[in-house]
Amino acid sequence: MNEYLISIILPTCGREIQFKNALQSILNQENDNWELIIVNDGEMDLKKYIPPFRNIVYIKNTYNLGAAASRNVGINVSNGNYIAYLDDDDEWLPNHLSISPEILKSYDFIYSRTRLKKDDGTLPWYGGRFSYKKLAERNFIPTPSVIHKRDLIKKVGYWNEDLKCLQDWDMWCRMLLKTDKIFYRDDITVLVGYSENSITSRSVNDRIRKKTIMYIKVKYYAKLLIRSAVRGNVL
Repeated sequence: MNEYLISIILPTCGREIQFKNALQSILNQENDNWELIIVNDGEMDLKKYIPPFRNIVYIKNTYNLGAAASRNVGINVSNGNYIAYLDDDDEWLPNHLSISPEILKSYDFIYSRTRLKKDDGTLPWYGGRFSYKKLAERNFIPTPSVIHKRDLIKKVGYWNEDLKCLQDWDMWCRMLLKTDKIFYRDDITVLVGYSENSITSRSVNDRIRKKTIMYIKVKYYAKLLIRSAVRGNVL
């Protein structure tokens, strides 16, 4: 068994240019110990862009499921002890998967700094040292910056398919209430795309977003603050 295999889950809604860029950023990784699960949640068939590698699996949803459900489809057919995520409008820098076996073995949840690509061309970064108090207030951990052990899925369950947005915040709250073995990489390894058509923002209005924020804070805020009082910053 390949102990340090990383399963990459790539949901796509069928955008050709963005998908090709995201895929190429995976193929450019310095660490080649990975498998890729592509879950096409759009109408366009993207199979022609995928190289015939044995470590790449392509799945076409029969109907639109959304990003969270598509990630769950990918997780269910993956084999790695570690799981990483990339959406089709994001890109990894070549060092993203370059993590030593010692760190992979020692930590349950790893994330890195991120550059945010906005429509106006600005490139702010976000991420930062972890604290439970900060996670209680907002999600500062972008989905494509995360690599986590498969065991965390077994502990907290799959991505919440009922939420229309902020599914990553919900998932990180659940995961990080179960572990404090968290490693923050203070280097930029991800370029996150954000626009009105992004996989995380399309079809979400302000009312739904506010309702989801309230749901997450009611469910996790107090628990995270208690954890913060006991643990403080874990890094």
